[in-house]
Amino acid sequence: MSHIKFILTLTLVLAMDSSFAKERWQDALAKPFDPMLAATLVPPFCQGFVGIPKLPPYQNKDWRKEYGDDYVFVNHYCEAKPKQFICYSYSGTEKNDCLASMIQHIDYALKRDNTSYALYPFLTKERGDVFLAIGKYSDAISSYQKAIKVNSKFVPAYIGLANTYIKQNKYDEAEDAINDGLTQNPQKKSLLKKLEKIQKLKAKK
Repeated sequence: MSHIKFILTLTLVLAMDSSFAKERWQDALAKPFDPMLAATLVPPFCQGFVGIPKLPPYQNKDWRKEYGDDYVFVNHYCEAKPKQFICYSYSGTEKNDCLASMIQHIDYALKRDNTSYALYPFLTKERGDVFLAIGKYSDAISSYQKAIKVNSKFVPAYIGLANTYIKQNKYDEAEDAINDGLTQNPQKKSLLKKLEKIQKLKAKK
């Protein structure tokens, strides 16, 4: 999700219920979520799961046939994912605890630890994203590296890995991560853009 889309989505979610930040995050996450809005906040493969409708492009999609038997374990992740943005209406420990609650749902989706599962790189990357957001950088790096090991062309994992190093001001490592990604994905615009940003950060150091 792009930064602009993330901001717009977060604004929309918070506008739905201004009380989110005034109650326990556990209670906020337990509230029902608008199904149509949820369908726009989750990956396409979550559409059709746990009350989330399938939007027109995916109405005839058989996700289990596409992703295999492990797909049935993604239900908890799909149910929690559209509520993840609520966590950003909190701050400090509350925000981190709220975000960290996603880990159990991702782990459940990966319960068989089947690296041949088509969604394994994506879900492992999602795990890394949560760890990055809550400042657990070693766990984030490990998750991104697992995703890359399984799918060496998975661009979001390289970007997540680089972002983790950037957060720690480790610009050489971040640059190495992007260059590794470019080795597998030559001239990929998102990687080239990230490399340019890293080089600018290094120049200011």
